[in-house]
Amino acid sequence: MPAGAADYPVWNLQQRPSGVPDYLSYVLSYRGLFTGFAWKSLADVAIYASPETEAFAGREACALYLRLSTERHRVAELFHPVRYQWKSLVTPGPGRVLLYEETDEGKDGSHEVVWPRWDQGRIELFRKRRWQRQRSFYEDDAEEGAWESGEAGGLPDFLKGHEPLPGGLSYFIHRKTVEGIEARSALDPLGMIYAIRAADFSNRARMTFKVLFGDEVRPYQVRYLGNDPLEIDHREVNALVVEIMRQEKDKAREEGWLKLWLSADSRRLPLQFVIDAPVGKMRIKVTDASFRRYGGNGGICPFGG
Repeated sequence: MPAGAADYPVWNLQQRPSGVPDYLSYVLSYRGLFTGFAWKSLADVAIYASPETEAFAGREACALYLRLSTERHRVAELFHPVRYQWKSLVTPGPGRVLLYEETDEGKDGSHEVVWPRWDQGRIELFRKRRWQRQRSFYEDDAEEGAWESGEAGGLPDFLKGHEPLPGGLSYFIHRKTVEGIEARSALDPLGMIYAIRAADFSNRARMTFKVLFGDEVRPYQVRYLGNDPLEIDHREVNALVVEIMRQEKDKAREEGWLKLWLSADSRRLPLQFVIDAPVGKMRIKVTDASFRRYGGNGGICPFGG
């Protein structure tokens, strides 16, 4: 049975975990029609790389994280509590994602895993079993129900470590397998951000990245737009700006763009993201305190090449 409101974890993303120097915290805000075109904060965000590599499928990989929590933002927490995490395992060098998973320990209670089998030309997708609520006529918010049934569908060993659900049901089930994938390497969206941090735009104003998202590999174009200082911690910080969008023009029009501000020093810290959103814009900006106490040197993963 899914957790109730009182059971949502406290993440405190504004506090850097001990032993994780490459950690930055942000505030996510929205500005648009629904806020009278004033910025309204919705959630805290953290982006970081684990200080240690992880072994997966016989390879050493960098563990990259993006976390989002509404716990400090009263309106968002009231309507839709979120404790979301994206974790990806990416090889160093040019970079290739070996696995990524999305987890939400908030209201959604979801957990999805995407496992690209590059050498076999296929992508396997798994997800947590869903709680199927049974609402009564008298109790609209009744929590009675049952976990969905069905066979696990040949789970790989690395997904068998979760405690079984009531009735002995496996935590994960196989969602689908997509065959015929032509790409033999791609990054995930978070891995692309780390690769952009390591990119040299002095001689190349444009570059393309293959990005795995769900059951497909998509080409994204990254374009250097120039430098634009940001005010952080009561001072101007020199930053270079890049624009990220789908390479196909029709897809780019559908999805919109993302602009990323990176510190112009050797660390290339992601300082701000601005995302084209329906009837407005989303902004993810580093907090003054996090920028001031950043203890890394630009990331544990030697991306690039």
